[in-house]
Amino acid sequence: MHAVRHAKFVASDGGGLQKETYFLNKPMLILRKITEIEPGVGDTAYLSKLDPDRVTYFLNRYKTFTRTQSIRTSPSMDIVDFFKKVSSAY
Repeated sequence: MHAVRHAKFVASDGGGLQKETYFLNKPMLILRKITEIEPGVGDTAYLSKLDPDRVTYFLNRYKTFTRTQSIRTSPSMDIVDFFKKVSSAY
């Protein structure tokens, strides 16, 4: 995460990293044809579809793939809320 935090952008085919870059507000180029993971797509992440023109587009505009406003949630609070819901069901 230290490397991600200090990078200008991230390029990866990994979905887990896509979530991390979304929460860190770091631009990410997804090196896949499709992705099942939604966080960040069209916001902080750009799907390359393995198309060289799309890769070039991202490289020329990666600075625009950041949020201007922070998200209102945190991964830790999402987990706490989940366990609160599960425990109240019992």
